[in-house]
Amino acid sequence: MCLNIWKIYFEEQLSEKDLKSILKEAGLVTVAATGVAYIFANAASALASDIFWGIGTVATSTINGIFAILWIGVCEQFYKERFLQPHRV
Repeated sequence: MCLNIWKIYFEEQLSEKDLKSILKEAGLVTVAATGVAYIFANAASALASDIFWGIGTVATSTINGIFAILWIGVCEQFYKERFLQPHRV
């Protein structure tokens, strides 16, 4: 998902290595929060699918949506820095 969003913004392919670098640059808190959110989403999805299959789907979709919104914010910031800032000489 992140790689596709990047390609839409910048019309270039982003490698997984570069993705990790950008996430680190955006802040280790983001990376840690992503990891925790991923683990929570999988655990919640597994638990919910045993109880109510629909809840797992909603929980996973919600967390993925939140992460997508955060990633779009990162892309917006990079876009502004790359294309909208006046070039310094």
